Amino acid sequence: MPNDVALRLIGDICSTSILFCGCPDQWAPLFHMEDLKQLQRNSKVPHNINMLYIEELRHDFVVHPEMIEPVVRFCLNSIRVIGKGLNVGDTFRLQDVKSKL
Repeated sequence: MPNDVALRLIGDICSTSILFCGCPDQWAPLFHMEDLKQLQRNSKVPHNINMLYIEELRHDFVVHPEMIEPVVRFCLNSIRVIGKGLNVGDTFRLQDVKSKL
């Protein structure tokens, strides 16, 4: 079960984005996302926690070149959503970010 106290404290300060990986994953398994969604439905954690599950993604994505783009895209989209109106499209280019990984 996720630490709802910590997530409430973080949620009071900022939005959070969590990317969940496909199986087998011990650190961010799908059932943790389901637990978080249930906590949100029960108003135990804030609704500014955004989550995405990518079945084909593995936790060691940086050693699998085909998995880097979905992770970078998730990060950039999360920044855009959290920034609401910030023009990050010109600042962050997918190729620039991928080249840093």
